Amino acid sequence: MKLNAPDIRGLLGVFLGDGFLSQSRSAVKGHIKATFHGGADEREFLEEKASEIKLVIPTQAKISTYQMRPSQTGHQTTVLRFRFSSPLLDPVYNLFYPDGFREITHPLLDILGLRAAAWLWAEGYRKGDKDHRLRRVGALRDEARLVSGWLEFLTGAKSSVTGQSSRILPQLSFSSKDAEIVKEALLPYAPISRKHLFLPGEK
Repeated sequence: MKLNAPDIRGLLGVFLGDGFLSQSRSAVKGHIKATFHGGADEREFLEEKASEIKLVIPTQAKISTYQMRPSQTGHQTTVLRFRFSSPLLDPVYNLFYPDGFREITHPLLDILGLRAAAWLWAEGYRKGDKDHRLRRVGALRDEARLVSGWLEFLTGAKSSVTGQSSRILPQLSFSSKDAEIVKEALLPYAPISRKHLFLPGEK
């Protein structure tokens, strides 16, 4: 069984803002493991991602709950996890990890469209005090610039790259006007569980 181009694009869109892929250490060729995490209050969104994936990849995997190690104050954080393995993930891995580490590239973004942009917005959008921010846009400023240009091409909205240090990943900053342009363009593709992030004037 092989995935067709629309199926691969759909999976890439889900993984664009979240998800970690790794090659199995077993002897099984093409054995790729995928992992998604979420907070205790993100079950509905994580379930929507899992449902999207199961449309094209047969898996019996379910969302599990586990506790992080206690902090110095004794507090324990509850984390949700969706993990599965499949050789069908090979083309997704090859596009996201061309050199063995996760990277956002021109070839990747060139095959993605508005649905992928909607997953990314649902994953990383935050309303700040002075502007609108989009996280999950890569580990490097060059990656964030690629995402900025890609979103402008798809929606017409401009953004600037901000942040990045040894402890802070880059983000995109949008004016209120440009954020509304993005929301309007992506609303028809918005994940149901986070549709409120695409509504006019909503946070």
